Amino acid sequence: MAYNIHIHEGKGSKKQKYFWRLEDSKGVVLGCGGEPFSTRWSSKRSVNRLDDLLQNDASTAEIATNKKGEWFWRIRARNARLMARGTVYYPTKAKAKSSLVKFTKAFSKAVIA
Repeated sequence: MAYNIHIHEGKGSKKQKYFWRLEDSKGVVLGCGGEPFSTRWSSKRSVNRLDDLLQNDASTAEIATNKKGEWFWRIRARNARLMARGTVYYPTKAKAKSSLVKFTKAFSKAVIA
C-alpha cells in the first residue's frame, strides 16, 4: 500500500494555516501534524524533523485518554513539542496503540505529495 503526506492550507488563523497529514492510498488519514504552521515550507520541515526523530528514537510516543475516556495517541519531541497526533479517538488503549504502530510504519514509507 502507498502512503502519502499531504501538506494543505487550513482555515483559521492567518498566521498559522498550513497542516500536514499522512494518508493511505484509499485516502484514510492515519495521523497529522501536531500543530499548524505559517508556511508550507515550515510544515514540510516538520515532516522531515519527525522522520529524523523516529529514525533515531529521539521522540516519545504517548497514549492517553480524554475526559470522555476515549483513547488517543501523540508523538512528542524530547523538548515536549507536539510533532504528530492521531485523528481518531479509540474505545480501548490497545486500539490506540495499534493505530500508533500503523502510523509509524506508514510514515517511514510515505512520500510527500
